[in-house]
Amino acid sequence: MPYVPLLMRVCIAEGLQATAAGSKARILRPVAGSSTRVEIPVDLKHLISGKAEDVQLRAGDILFVPSSTAKKIGLRSIEAIINASIYMPVYAGL
Repeated sequence: MPYVPLLMRVCIAEGLQATAAGSKARILRPVAGSSTRVEIPVDLKHLISGKAEDVQLRAGDILFVPSSTAKKIGLRSIEAIINASIYMPVYAGL
C-alpha cells in the first residue's frame, strides 16, 4: 500500500482547528507483530510553513493533534467580549 504524505492529509482536512496545538502533534504508529504503538512527534506548524520535512503516513497510523488550553481560553475571552459589546446597548436602554 502506498504511503500518504502527512501534509496532504492536513490539506484534505482543511488545515488545523483554531485551538489545535499543532506543534505537539503525534503520529501513533502500530508496531509490527505487537498490539502497541510507537509515538512519533510531529510539528505540524513547521510542516505547514515548509520548515520541516514531510512525513509519510502508513496504513494503521493515527494522527493525534491535542488542543491548546491557552488558545481555547483566548477564543472564549474574545467571544465573551464581542457578546458583551453587542448586548451592552440593549441592557443600557439604547
